[in-house]
Amino acid sequence: AGAMGNPGLTYVNTPELGVPALYPNGVGTAVRFDGSKDQRLRVADHPDINVTGGPWEEMSWEFWFKPEKLPVAGETITLYEQGGNTRGVHIYLSGTQDSDPTEAEVYMLALNRAETIWGGTLNQVGDEGVTAVKGTVKLGSLYHLVFVMDGDPSGDLEGTLTGYLNGRQIGQVSGVHLLYNHSDDIAFAYAAAQAVDHITGNRGEQPGFGFTGVLDDAAFYTTALSAEQAEAHFEGGFAGKVSDAIEIT
Repeated sequence: AGAMGNPGLTYVNTPELGVPALYPNGVGTAVRFDGSKDQRLRVADHPDINVTGGPWEEMSWEFWFKPEKLPVAGETITLYEQGGNTRGVHIYLSGTQDSDPTEAEVYMLALNRAETIWGGTLNQVGDEGVTAVKGTVKLGSLYHLVFVMDGDPSGDLEGTLTGYLNGRQIGQVSGVHLLYNHSDDIAFAYAAAQAVDHITGNRGEQPGFGFTGVLDDAAFYTTALSAEQAEAHFEGGFAGKVSDAIEIT
């Protein structure tokens, strides 16, 4: 319940299709992106994702990914992004090592810097008031990611953002109200037009700094997935048997 059908999808700059699914029970194939070529999967505006249907109290985002290149310290690389500098969601890798990085942080960030304001203030630089959760990922490891917004319509900002990697909760932050309609572009593997991160704040496109690696089986939900659902969706990829190749964080 709450899952959507396929919105309009367009591949840009010819990513590699037909890559083997990232997990044993994967249906169909995955996609490999080369971030140096600004390859991406563009998602059309959709009433249940970003336009028309808002404001949203509950939303969830889910996908599998395997990073084949990580950012160095000070750099960020987009896994998924919708919206822009005023309202939106940004899931990205943030570098922690100066050269040849073998691990990085993954941030799951959402904001609504108009209407009832949360997630920081418009046009700010830095992380003050930013509503995001983060965890650590390793080069070449496989991850199942779930990001959940469970908002608070009362205006008391007691709603939450919760992040999961491979079925385990990695963090939760409060201070969330509702996510209002936002028509700025949606894409996987590249920040289309505008995005916000916890370092530079407002960020335009970053040519040459897309995601390099494989993405598989993304899903959007107009409900807040529970911890039990996040765990079940991860374990379901292995018919209940977790592969030794999976990094449990």
